[in-house]
Amino acid sequence: MRRRIVRGIYSIVKKIVFKIQSKEDKKNNTDFTTMIGVEDIGLDGAVHYEPTHIRIFGQLRRELGNVGPEDSILDVGCGKGMMLKFFSDFGFGRVDGLEYSEPIVEIAKKNMSTLGLNKCHIYCGDAREFDHYDDYNYIYMYNPFHEQIMEPCIDKIIESAKKNPRKIVLLYFNPKHADILLSKGFKEFEIKKSWFDRTWNKYIPDMRGFYYF
Repeated sequence: MRRRIVRGIYSIVKKIVFKIQSKEDKKNNTDFTTMIGVEDIGLDGAVHYEPTHIRIFGQLRRELGNVGPEDSILDVGCGKGMMLKFFSDFGFGRVDGLEYSEPIVEIAKKNMSTLGLNKCHIYCGDAREFDHYDDYNYIYMYNPFHEQIMEPCIDKIIESAKKNPRKIVLLYFNPKHADILLSKGFKEFEIKKSWFDRTWNKYIPDMRGFYYF
């Protein structure tokens, strides 16, 4: 009963936030909020596009407070680039995205250009074949794919860590396939969460942190 009530409240909050973000899009001449179905992405095993919920922004701010110019982050399955905009407010030396769908990449590039975030590079490609993981020590994912893509993607990231030894931090929102990371040697660390986060996360999508070193 409580789970149903909380999820109902969460659904209402999401709709309110979506309306606010849509107004921001209209004001800024950007498009972060229009939903895109999985059939329009064109990749078997992909998940539909929707922007990351601002509910986790506070958690991310606490985790990323000490990053510096020597750090770089890649949003795997970056969609239209909303999180690239968010991550650009921190001290990262590089903030880039990887997205499979060429039409979505073009929208993301237009969004970045409109906002003056021209240092953000958005790669168009398959996460299982991406050859530039070496350039990053932080990775963000919002449940971008099913297990048939997630597993070889993680294998590729681990291959990069072995070739170019470093600690890789992976921040994973709505972590449907966290078991894949753990089975392949990633360790979990505790995300700093407020009482509000801990209460809500019992019932709705959570964010978890992992590292490989």
